[in-house]
Amino acid sequence: MFKFKFTCRLAATAFLLSASTQAIAGSEGWSVSEASGSVFLQHDGKRVIAKRGASVQAGDSIVTGQGGRAVLVKGQDFVTVASNSRISIPQEQAGSAFTRFVQDLGNAIFRVEKRASPHFSVDTPYLAAVVKGTTFSVTVGRDDTSLQVIEGVVEVATVDGGARELVRPGSVAMIAASDRYRLSINGDQA
Repeated sequence: MFKFKFTCRLAATAFLLSASTQAIAGSEGWSVSEASGSVFLQHDGKRVIAKRGASVQAGDSIVTGQGGRAVLVKGQDFVTVASNSRISIPQEQAGSAFTRFVQDLGNAIFRVEKRASPHFSVDTPYLAAVVKGTTFSVTVGRDDTSLQVIEGVVEVATVDGGARELVRPGSVAMIAASDRYRLSINGDQA
């Protein structure tokens, strides 16, 4: 009986140590929490299949194909990347407390931990979003980019910064490729 209890304690201790090591490692940067279907991690021109637990660093891109889906995690922040999408973490971000994503294509849902000051942004070909903490969705297409706020408030601007607005839950911000300097907000009031 003593031997059984000792073995159980030893196994539990080993599990807790490995779990805490993974938690510490995961808190340093982004990692792939889930990947299903066609999901690739691209770095320095090399493309590999993104697997659960893979580290995503500055300079990396996540690319999903038809039917692919990925969830990225860093601390309390989550990014769900839908199929046929491409997002990346710019190289110049290395070592910065400010998180920046560039979304070139497709849809991603961002759930960002609330903090006192802005600490997270998403840049697209037509729209830039800066947040303190919220949940929102960004969709980038060939003809336009849209952002929908689910929770919190997101500051949205045209890429040149000329038009800027706070978007609240239930509202959608949109910028068309044909008029990159016009920001439209639709919700309770247009």
